[in-house]
Amino acid sequence: LDATGRCTKALCTPVCGANGTCVIVDGSPECSCNDPDHWTGSTCEIPMCPDSSDGFCGGFGTCKGDPDTADNVPYCDCFDGFTTDDYGDCTVPSCSPLCENDGICVTTSGDGTDTKCVCGDYYSGADCTEELCSNMPKGNGACIDGSPVCYYGWTGDDCDEPVCSLQCAPGNGECVFVDDLPACECYSGWTGIGCDIPTCNSDTDCGYGSCVISEDDDVTHVCECYHGYQVDITTGKCTDARCNPDCYQGYCVVSNEIPECVCTNPDHWGGATCEEPLCPDSPSGCGVYGECVEITSGDDIGLTACECDDGWELDETTMICSVPTCSSECLF
Repeated sequence: LDATGRCTKALCTPVCGANGTCVIVDGSPECSCNDPDHWTGSTCEIPMCPDSSDGFCGGFGTCKGDPDTADNVPYCDCFDGFTTDDYGDCTVPSCSPLCENDGICVTTSGDGTDTKCVCGDYYSGADCTEELCSNMPKGNGACIDGSPVCYYGWTGDDCDEPVCSLQCAPGNGECVFVDDLPACECYSGWTGIGCDIPTCNSDTDCGYGSCVISEDDDVTHVCECYHGYQVDITTGKCTDARCNPDCYQGYCVVSNEIPECVCTNPDHWGGATCEEPLCPDSPSGCGVYGECVEITSGDDIGLTACECDDGWELDETTMICSVPTCSSECLF
């Protein structure tokens, strides 16, 4: 029907495409798009991508469709180096070859034409397939710049050697991992946390003490010394030799009736009674503007670290208190 109520044939010039229909509006023929969400323009020839968040395919692609085919649904056609995200936008860089082993493809140019894989800590190469730190057991350390950096409790070139916080007595046992924690595994004839306590068979083995069941495992027999006596780790007998003064960060052992302190963590403590703090990260000392002190709180309690004087902070390269700080805004 036209404006007069008469039936006339609508003739649109130019002719509507396959996705439009010619209708009379206010006495004039015009194209009405069959799917206005996906097609627009005077002849319904311009494709639209409504699923794209901005309608323009994210800036790295074009909305394409065939205007000469009916019921044709336009889509985002991405530029080289990109693919669509969950919203249909061409925003995800696409590397060739594809990034393996959880590598991430990123763009290296403003127009997105250049891409590269950014690999995780344990891989390298154009497609992240070259393995790094391959000899390091996973979970024992981190791979930094292609080299193993051991976590606490592990040492060695490949972080595959356990480290016991309490040194195992040389020749009496070895450091192993038990339930994911480092511990001393004692050889026959020895017991104790550091394998420094000889076992016994009878009271006569103990001298000034009695042979009793160990409280550590309820199986091993050890010497329980009388008051004022201590086990000599060489003979296994109770003697009257003791450490005086007491050990601060260590335990007292007696060898050939000579008492001495063995530091529980020799990397952090030294001195005759294990009273001297050592900072292993700062082997040359903390510098004139700081000192090595004991950590008294947090996860590292009992270890040591450099404490800088007011106005100074630690240089992360030299690990010395040598970087000045300003208490207020610097003028120059």
